[in-house]
Amino acid sequence: MRHDVACIEWALLWNVRHFPHRNGPPVPPRGPLPRVGRRTREIEAELDATGTYRQSSEELCLGARIAWRNNPQCIGKFYWKGLETRDCRDVGADGGDESALFEALVDHLRLAWNGGKVRMLLSVFAPTRPDRPGPRVWNGQLIRYAGYRQHDGSVVGDPETVDLTEAVLRLGWRGRGTEYDVLPLVIQWPGREPRLFDLPPDAVPEVRISHPDYPWFERLGLRWHAFPTISNQVLELGGLRYPLAPLH
Repeated sequence: MRHDVACIEWALLWNVRHFPHRNGPPVPPRGPLPRVGRRTREIEAELDATGTYRQSSEELCLGARIAWRNNPQCIGKFYWKGLETRDCRDVGADGGDESALFEALVDHLRLAWNGGKVRMLLSVFAPTRPDRPGPRVWNGQLIRYAGYRQHDGSVVGDPETVDLTEAVLRLGWRGRGTEYDVLPLVIQWPGREPRLFDLPPDAVPEVRISHPDYPWFERLGLRWHAFPTISNQVLELGGLRYPLAPLH
């Protein structure tokens, strides 16, 4: 096995083994790669046979926490110890079933919302393999409002989603043209046409925006979805890439 791949796999296993006992970032010792036992030999054999390997549930869960903690762009990573991980790697994987993926994504939203007691939740779907990339969603977040570009250059709705809105319109979706049209999820397996799925209302909790000192503010009718669920970041873990791993 190549030395760089061995380093990646060893680092993952080292993190998993030492994760419960450390408070700071894990720093592997310098020098030659140590022997790390039976698990490394299992990974090497699987890599030689298939070009990839399957991580255990423990490696997935603890490794995901470490990956989130080490993410330099996410301020929410301070809650990394409480991250829960759903293992969805087998959902729709064999037949490229977009409907099964959609149902699992809806479940993610319901579980993360948790009746208003929001949970930090990560759902990990099929990884990229040598013979087949993993699935993805076009949406940057699972819940976002459409943005409709007007003839005068203005935007009705969310200006950040104008490009995605125009893409789903070309795919046949028709919104109401309001400021708060929830965009459909665009789910795609590589080599297949994308499919659109409308989120059910109970999976889209919203917050009506008001002000304690200005009662008139509520009459503006402003609202926003209750929590973000990032869906366009790739989870890289132990040399594997998971292109669909929504977080929150």
